Order: sequence, then structure tokens, then C-alpha cells
Amino acid sequence: MARRWAATALAVWLAVLVATAAVPALEMKTMGEEGAMAEEEDVRDRQGTIVGRPNLSVEIPDNRVEAGETATLSAYLVNDASVFRGGDPRDEERVTTAFDVSIRPRTEEFSGRLAGELEFLTERVSVGTVPAGVTGPVQFRIAVGDSLPPGRYRVPFAVTYSYVGFVRPNESVVVRTRTETLAATLVVEGRPRLRLSALPNQSLSPGESEAVRFAVENVGSETASEVGVRLSADNGSIYFGTRLDRQSAAGFYVPALAPGESETLAVRMGADDAALAGTYLVSGSATFRDGSGEVRDESWLAAGIPVERNGAPAARPNYSPSAPSRTITAIPVSKSAIASAESSARPTPRSAPSSWTIATSSPGRISGPTAETNLAKTFLPSRTNGSLSSPTTTRPAGASRASATR
Repeated sequence: MARRWAATALAVWLAVLVATAAVPALEMKTMGEEGAMAEEEDVRDRQGTIVGRPNLSVEIPDNRVEAGETATLSAYLVNDASVFRGGDPRDEERVTTAFDVSIRPRTEEFSGRLAGELEFLTERVSVGTVPAGVTGPVQFRIAVGDSLPPGRYRVPFAVTYSYVGFVRPNESVVVRTRTETLAATLVVEGRPRLRLSALPNQSLSPGESEAVRFAVENVGSETASEVGVRLSADNGSIYFGTRLDRQSAAGFYVPALAPGESETLAVRMGADDAALAGTYLVSGSATFRDGSGEVRDESWLAAGIPVERNGAPAARPNYSPSAPSRTITAIPVSKSAIASAESSARPTPRSAPSSWTIATSSPGRISGPTAETNLAKTFLPSRTNGSLSSPTTTRPAGASRASATR
């Protein structure tokens, strides 16, 4: 009895073994990429079989960005497909086309400074079908950190797609899906970047005017030259100048600011009698030349100036300059000095649009759809010479920037 049971068990085991070995090879090889590639190699020599596969890469032709900016990258998928055994063109297209394609940045593989300074605001993009050739653009929104050093960076992307490896006459096709890591190059260029701050421990009192100092600092990676800075008081409760000569803006000229260098801008400001306690916005803009001589704009600079009333201090903005600063002042002057400054200004200043008229009540004011201040008629360079031995020097505010209205 025992021998009969053992013989039966052995027969069952052999039957299972034979059945496993008899499973068609095609079904086994669809489970993994290695089996799929082996099968493609195996069928290349079979009569009437078309064999090929897509070969994808990611290219970003316009790959230059700047530190601190938000930009759109336009990526292209290049399918350099291969046909190992040809045949009917329609079947060749089937084995070389990638479909159900999607692409995402592989941020988990970002290395070094790139990991903390480059953010992809677009996570995954579905592309669809990618035939042989070039498909795109595939757009990604990115934010580049201020402190990302200039250089070339490798940005990995995960590309997932499906394809048909081979086609046999009168047989169904086998679809395979794979994910590849494909890298593209991103070039980060250096440029000057300006930041405005109000120096600490200073405030305005209602009904009075006093000297206020702001600092403009180059936090970028290149030197900014011929820097023109324009400050504006956006709230009518505060102003530049004195109570008898109120102005809504002040202009300054800085010959150059190296990376990490700071310049102090000194100007008289005042507050109305009815001004409430609080921190008031002083907005700014700047125009300068970068390292290549190209004129650039910094359209939004901002700082806060506190107004204290009845001994109640307002919150003071924090400021910690990274480098010793110099001081530039802006003051009102006489008409003769205005004429002298205008004669030494840039020969081709920007002219006002034809729809604007010059208000006779204020020679430094342009009225129109958007009122602006002609800083050349309002603020002129200080003639105070600074001492080279002093850690803080006073330099003239140049007229070449002050004469151009923005």
C-alpha cells in the first residue's frame, strides 16, 4: 500500500514538472524586461517578423535660466528608433512608436545644491504617442533659488512608456511597458540681484522730517554697474523732502555694486501730522548693467519705514547687511544747479509720451494717465566729499540716471 502511494506521488510530481516546462516561452518572457529583450533577439531571424523598438531621450534647447527667477522649460522627447528587421512600413511604425508616454522630474535624484535650490512646479506631464522623430514641447514650470551657483546641472527625468517589440504575421502583439531615467542639461547663469532694506533703529514722527537711510545690496553673483535706484512713498501720509517741499519719490546713482556689496542711500523723509503709527511701505525699482553690459531692470524692491506716535513704537524691519556700506544722499537744490546737472546728463533721456503735459505748479512733476516725478528736476547730487579713511563715505548721486523718467 505504501509503495503504491509513493508511486502515485512521484507520478503527480513528474506531471507537474512536465506541465511547467511545457508553458509557452512567450508567456514567460512577458513578465520582465530582460525576457522581452531576449525574445526580441530570438525572433530577429524568423522569416516575416518585424523587430524594432523606440529609443527616447530628453532635450531642452533653451536651457538657460537665472538664479532667483521663475521660468518655463520647454522639453522635447527625441525618439531615435531602431528597426532590427524590417518589413511592411505600417508594421515598422508599430514597433518603433512609444505610446502612453508620461514624463516627470525625478526630484528624488537631485544632488548637491540642486536638491534645495531647484523646484519643479509642474510634476508630471502626459505626452501620449511619440513616433520616431521629435515630439514637443513639453513644458515644465520651475523656480530657481537665489543662491544656486552658476553652472551646468544634470536634471534627471523619469519617462514611462509602452511599446510593441515585434510583429509576426497572423499573431497578436505583445505590449511592454518600461520606465527609463533620462537626463537633460540645465545651465544656470549668474546675474546681479538687488535687495532693498531700511536700516534699523530709525523712525518718523508725525509733523516732522528727518534723515532716513536705506540699504541696497547686491545679493546676486555678478557686479551691477551704473545702478539707478528710484524710491517711492506709496502712502500719502509719508513723503520725501521737507514739509515745504514734499516729493513722492527720490532717485540715486551708484557706480557699481559687487556681489555681496551694500550701498547706503540717505534721504530726508517726513510724516503728516495725522499719520497713524505703523510701518509704511517704501517701494523701489532699479536699472543697471550686468557683466555683459546688458541693461536690466529690478522692477520690485520694497522696505518699511516705521512711524511712531505718542511714544508707541511701530514694528521695525530687520536689516543685517552682509558687507560694509557707503552712503549716497539725495537733496533738493536751486534752479541753476538743476540746469547744470541737466547739461551733464545722458544726451538721450527718455521723453514723456505725447499724451502727458507738464504741470506748471510743480516743475518736477509730470501729469497724465500715470503721474511720475522727474527726479532730475527734484533731486541732485550731494557735493559733500567723503574721506577715504572713514569707514562710511558720502558720494555724489549721479545725474545720468536721475534725469531719465521711468
